[in-house]
Amino acid sequence: MAVKRRSFAHARKTAGYSQESLAEQLGVDRTTVARWEAGESVPQPWQRPRIAEAFGLSLGALNQLLDEEPPERAADAPPVGEDSAGPAGYEQVHAAARESLAFVTWAETSNVSASALDHLTCEIGRVAISYVHAPLAPLFRDLVGLRSLAFGVLTTGRQYPQEARELFFLAGTSCVLLAHASQNLGDSASAMAQLRAALTCAEQADHHGLRAWAHGTAALIAEWTYQHRRAIDSAQRGQPFAPTAESRVRLASLEARAAARTGDRALTLDALDRAERARDSAAGSDQLGEFGGLLSFPVSKQHCYAGSAHMLLGDADHALRNCLLAIAMYEAGPAEQRSYGDEALAWVDVSIARLTLGDLDGAGEALRPVFELAPERRIEQLAVGLGRVRSALRAPRYARVPLAREITQQVDDFQAGSVANSLLLTR
Repeated sequence: MAVKRRSFAHARKTAGYSQESLAEQLGVDRTTVARWEAGESVPQPWQRPRIAEAFGLSLGALNQLLDEEPPERAADAPPVGEDSAGPAGYEQVHAAARESLAFVTWAETSNVSASALDHLTCEIGRVAISYVHAPLAPLFRDLVGLRSLAFGVLTTGRQYPQEARELFFLAGTSCVLLAHASQNLGDSASAMAQLRAALTCAEQADHHGLRAWAHGTAALIAEWTYQHRRAIDSAQRGQPFAPTAESRVRLASLEARAAARTGDRALTLDALDRAERARDSAAGSDQLGEFGGLLSFPVSKQHCYAGSAHMLLGDADHALRNCLLAIAMYEAGPAEQRSYGDEALAWVDVSIARLTLGDLDGAGEALRPVFELAPERRIEQLAVGLGRVRSALRAPRYARVPLAREITQQVDDFQAGSVANSLLLTR
């Protein structure tokens, strides 16, 4: 045991500790340190990070030092399970008690405070609410900072189990919002990477609400990247986890719109019916809905999805009715709840419905609020939706109409000024 005795004692002395001062630093007895140096025992795993810090070593270097030779019982030490007599025996009892108390000190240590959790919660709520009505680029930067803060706390210290679950939930929620933002900026690969992180956080937090929302967002991203069967699967995968009426409505609505893109009328109408019935089901709680904004699914948004699904099936009258109702709800509601993206997409579907019904003037009028959007609000989904307007304008009835050519040119100009292109130019 000479090698280990010299190694541990040398590390102690190099760090400037006596046996007594190191024992005091670690909350153990001096004889415990002496036994470590004599090779009669080794520090427990929960003690090693504090020893490594005291010695100025990495945890790996300390473990390597301690593992140079296996610990041996001193020749005169009593076998495990046998009683020790005299003062030395009582000292071992006292030392064992002190080590247990030192473990309590370690176990009760947390690197996150209630105020830090409150800060993260409030800031994520602010971003979720702002997301639906404010420019995306500044919010994206805020989200990256919030996610990094949550990740940093989780990876550089330790927390109580309940605090860790809350941190994983908040980190996962920020990743869900980053997934939405990445997709709105036209980067679906990055969006799916964020969702993978969100689902991992949901598993660590064991949070059904976050699982349901992440699967729903995966469906949304798959839908906008033309993976419609995958979108249906993702929406259905999230439904067993959905704890709230809003979450169930969202997943059924996503399934309906994705099914409509495949032309599956029966599944589309069934999913729309399930969304209607889910709205009247028990409310429940999933924490995400409490943030509001993007992390909610109000009735107005449900009508947007229903209108889009009907339009994809070719039911122009049903589409028009739902989309105009959604727009009216947004216009009548609070400004901070007015989702410019959903409202603009509803106007796009109104335009397509009117083109289908032969109303070219009405279609152009419907697109005016869309074309007036500032470049930083021209999310990628609008460029995709306007592609369907362009296709509808190629119908024979509009082939020689000047207004149709004018609208087509406006669509091209809008797509050239999408938010993704705008951000690329300002980087």
